Amino acid sequence: MSLVRYLSVMIIATALFGCGGAVINKVETKDPIDVTRKNKLATMQFADVDYSISRGTIVGRYKFIPFHCWRFSPHISFDEGRLSLSDLYAYPRIFYQTMNSANFNVLGYPAKIFKTKNDKKPDIYVGARISYINMDVCDRVSASFGHPLDVQEGEATIKVKWELYSNNKEKIIYETETKGYAKIDSPHSSGEIVLVDRAFAEAVKNLAADAGFYKTLMDYRPSMDSPIDEKNPDMSIKNYALFKNSITDNIDDIRLGVVTVSVGDTFGTGVFITKNLILTNHHVVGGNDLVKIQLLTGRNFTGEVIRRNYKRDVALIQVETGGYNPIPIRLKHLKITEEIYAIGNPLSKRYKATVTKGIVSRFDRNKHGLEDIQSDLDVQGGNSGGPLLDKNGNLVGLTYAGIGKHSIGMNYFIPIHDALKKLDVSIRGRYNP
Repeated sequence: MSLVRYLSVMIIATALFGCGGAVINKVETKDPIDVTRKNKLATMQFADVDYSISRGTIVGRYKFIPFHCWRFSPHISFDEGRLSLSDLYAYPRIFYQTMNSANFNVLGYPAKIFKTKNDKKPDIYVGARISYINMDVCDRVSASFGHPLDVQEGEATIKVKWELYSNNKEKIIYETETKGYAKIDSPHSSGEIVLVDRAFAEAVKNLAADAGFYKTLMDYRPSMDSPIDEKNPDMSIKNYALFKNSITDNIDDIRLGVVTVSVGDTFGTGVFITKNLILTNHHVVGGNDLVKIQLLTGRNFTGEVIRRNYKRDVALIQVETGGYNPIPIRLKHLKITEEIYAIGNPLSKRYKATVTKGIVSRFDRNKHGLEDIQSDLDVQGGNSGGPLLDKNGNLVGLTYAGIGKHSIGMNYFIPIHDALKKLDVSIRGRYNP
């Protein structure tokens, strides 16, 4: 298209369609309900998705912005053109990953190629019915000659009606509706599909925050032949004798109790609290049930995430009992100016079990209203989930956050007593000051 012709088309299009696009109302994404022990909840599996939107229904507009966004037809139609049902197939994966990350008892891993006779049937099937989509999309064009770039950006809102069907009772036992909002600022191939997928993921997150949904799963009574998960009984752990002398005297043993926790290419730190239990951050393990553990000696093995708490950002990993070095737990609260130490893997696995020193600067409340320990102690990415120790080497907290991309002397730690409380773990034994 010549420049003159392109400019003519822009002028005509401005007259016909105007500028701008659809008005999109943003939707708040709520934090999921805290699920510490998913074995308390009924098992569920995503069943299918349906639509109460007819083919050809206008569900949004393409923006017209001269030299930036352009599409001959301003309308986005459902199940036509770029928004085809044949391309909307990621819902089971999105549902599974989102609910698993929130620690709900979800079955039906969508990436599993073959089913086996040992696959459990869920207590509840979850169905989704999409009743509303509204999109505002910029279909990018070349600024010079108006050539289509085949990438899109924009925002979208979606409404999803959810139905929970009981296998045991053979009927729908709960219904609710959630909304989701998504925005992509960077041009993306198949942007319309990406927007719907991401908005659906936000609607799933809001389902995980729905009190009625959670209560239905909590109150569900399975049939007598449903398998019972005995993996997570009420957990009471033995504490070990607190260190009384200087941390320097025991540092070699303490460092052996600190591990690297890896998921794919990402990693963090963890700490043994018993011979087979490791504490770390929720954001280190994410929604994964299995993680890779590496000892200071270089030995590798697999751990299973058995409990997690999203808001407190803690997780508990179980491994086979071995000759590991648990660190004694001090439940007595820290005081401002008290000397503390952190151990972790700052920036790279090659720096594993690095020790840094600081003081307690103050106590703060995070966005969830939970108490944090603030310190000038230096930590970096990779330290997450690692132990915070008192001057004797006893475990008093976990590293989890900081201000800025790199440490600026304002870093935050989870008090150990609250970490254990949020994981529903109690301590027995005389070494519990």
